[in-house]
Parts: sequence; C-alpha cells; structure tokens
Amino acid sequence: MTTGRTRFVISVALVAAATAVVVAALLRPDQVAWSQGVLPPPPGPTVRPKEAEPIAKRPAVPNVSGAVLHVVQPTPLPPLPRVPPIPATYFSSSDGDDALRVRLRVEVGAIGETIQLMYEPIALDRAPPFARTAVAQRVFRWQAYDPKGNAFNPTLLRPLVLELPWSARVTNPSRLLLLQYDDAKKRWLPVVTAVDRERGLVTSRVLTLGLFALVEDLRPGEAREAR
Repeated sequence: MTTGRTRFVISVALVAAATAVVVAALLRPDQVAWSQGVLPPPPGPTVRPKEAEPIAKRPAVPNVSGAVLHVVQPTPLPPLPRVPPIPATYFSSSDGDDALRVRLRVEVGAIGETIQLMYEPIALDRAPPFARTAVAQRVFRWQAYDPKGNAFNPTLLRPLVLELPWSARVTNPSRLLLLQYDDAKKRWLPVVTAVDRERGLVTSRVLTLGLFALVEDLRPGEAREAR
C-alpha cells in the first residue's frame, strides 16, 4: 500500500513538472521575466500623434511678468525606455530669476497634436477663494490653444509633470499642496503633491491643463497668525 501511494505521489509530481515546462515554453520572454519578479515597463501611448501643423494665429500674451507662449509640436514615438526617465521637453515661465520659474515637463508622446501652450501668472486677489486654512503662495494658469488661436483642452496621452519652487514665505514645506480649480464644481481640488526639500521643488503629475495654485495648508491658529 505504501508503495502504491509513493508511485501516485511521484506521478502527480511528474505531471506538475511537465505542465510547468509546457506553460513556461508558451509564455513570451517578457511574461516570464514578470513572473520572476521583474516588473514590465509601463504601457505607452496607444494613439499615434498627428502631423505637425503650422501656426495660423497666436493668442495675445498678457503683459505680466512671467507670461510666455510656447509652441508644442507632436513628436514621433520612439521606442520608450524600459526604465525611467522617459525623454521629455521642459516648458517654463519667463520669470527673470530661474529659481522662480514654473516648469512643465512634457514626456515624449504626451501631446499628440500641435498646440500653443501659454503660461500666465494670476494675482492672488484675482484667484477664486481658498479654504480658510490655505495660504496661497502662487496662482497660475497653463492654457492650450489650437493652431488657429482658439482655447481648448487637448487630450493628454500621458500625464504632464509640474515642477515649481516655493518662496521664503513658506513656514513648513511639508504642508505645501498643489490645487487645481474645477470650473464645473466651482472649487479647488487637491492634486497629489510631492515635496523635494533638497531641490526646493513641489512636483505633481496632472492629467489636464488649467488653473493651479500652490498653497500652504495651515492649522486654523497658524492661518490666523499668517494672515
């Protein structure tokens, strides 16, 4: 009886081993690598970019310090690297001091059509109201225009990365938060924010352009003192 059970166990083991060999043979190399604990690369854009278009009309750039207009052309999609960073182009505000510039990182394939990209700083007293505990540090808008000069919201094929420094007025950088204004809901919404103390930068990934604000989220008592 013991011999029969032993033969049964050996048979099951052989069948399992043979099945594993067959499955491994059927898997593609990238699937095998993933099964061994190596994560596959993130999926790239599935929509091919359009052909570049000439600019027929440029929108007027506001006469305020830092405002600037960039032309962004779609780029062919090269093979994307398996390990970040992905090749990208930076577009920034035109502040005289480089340390104050707001930068927008546009990765290859993120924008699939010709757009005109405008950065416009907004005065704090012209911004929509904030929560009582939020002390606004900076308000600005990234707005897209088509080649004919019409404002529109382009479809982003990859998230864009916002990078902006904070000023000496900030009392606690760990409480900095980037907000984006929702025109439909008429309120500010938080965006996932990373604070890099070594570089002195706040970084966020955004899926749409629009009106943004960097605020320091304070406790009620601290907010009263700050004001």
